[in-house]
Amino acid sequence: MIEIKLTEVAAGDDSLAWFWAVGDAPIDYYGETVDFATNWDRWTTSIVEYLGIWSCPVIREHDRHGEPLGLVRRGRVLTRDEAEALGIPQEHDRALYLGVEWLPAGADMDARKAAVYVSIGADFDWTDEHGVAWPCVLKELSLVTVPYLKRGQIERPAMAGITLSEASTMDPEMMMETLRGLADALARIEAKMDADKAPEPEVEVEAEEMKAEDLPTEEAEVEAACDDVYRAEMAERIQRLEREIALRDARAEVAELEGSRVVPADHVERLVSLRLRDAEAFGIVVDSLPERPAVEDRIAGQSAPSGQTVGELALSIRAAEKARGNEITFAEAAQRASAQLGA
Repeated sequence: MIEIKLTEVAAGDDSLAWFWAVGDAPIDYYGETVDFATNWDRWTTSIVEYLGIWSCPVIREHDRHGEPLGLVRRGRVLTRDEAEALGIPQEHDRALYLGVEWLPAGADMDARKAAVYVSIGADFDWTDEHGVAWPCVLKELSLVTVPYLKRGQIERPAMAGITLSEASTMDPEMMMETLRGLADALARIEAKMDADKAPEPEVEVEAEEMKAEDLPTEEAEVEAACDDVYRAEMAERIQRLEREIALRDARAEVAELEGSRVVPADHVERLVSLRLRDAEAFGIVVDSLPERPAVEDRIAGQSAPSGQTVGELALSIRAAEKARGNEITFAEAAQRASAQLGA
């Protein structure tokens, strides 16, 4: 009989390599002041939100024609207290960290501890190809020998054992699904083990239980081989369940969202993908979506109570949400909202 001990499975992106990117202090860049302190919330929110749309490359020494070493998949802001709790010696009150998914060349550098310092390549007040205005976006993250930002920079090897992923644990329903899957795999393995066993001769059994080291060598090897099969199948099954559960929950969350927010049909799968990759960025995007108009406002051919069409009402709501707390004008927000709604 094989015994299985079930543990909660955390779904996250623990494989990402995390880097300190920038702290909340003004930067004197060749005579020009880049004021990350004053614009911290607006700029870092924009950076993280844009990473949910486009993963910028990791390159060497800002050479945008060179071989990519990885992709920046996530961004996360930590206060000094939050960083300290994770064992990170953060100098600034707040700092932005970036999670990198390595490509083979970058993974090799990281394994050799040759990826030490980074430098961000950012654009400010940038308008993308759809006419959407962004306060700040990352165009690339460079591995550099000597970084421009030296104060507060945390070396990558010091971050190697730290993950900033926000894991979520299984609820009881998920645990039952996992249990059923494991039980099914276990039944197949035990059936295989029974089929491989030769009939045992009837012998008198001593009261003392036979120890594992007393088993004949060939029988011990058979049991070890079956144990390897069991472990491999269990690992594959759990990984498959994790992916299926995460995708199911993401689709359900987006479907529920459509009942209260205006979600363009061509954005549904993109939202599902964003929810799987980055819960924090997903929340930011969801907060920017306009509330779904009441039923009476959605009747074909009628206008909203304010005299606006339904499309104009949705656009104005979205623009107001964009403008609030982001230090941009309503007109700029309306332009951005219009582009995102496909207006």
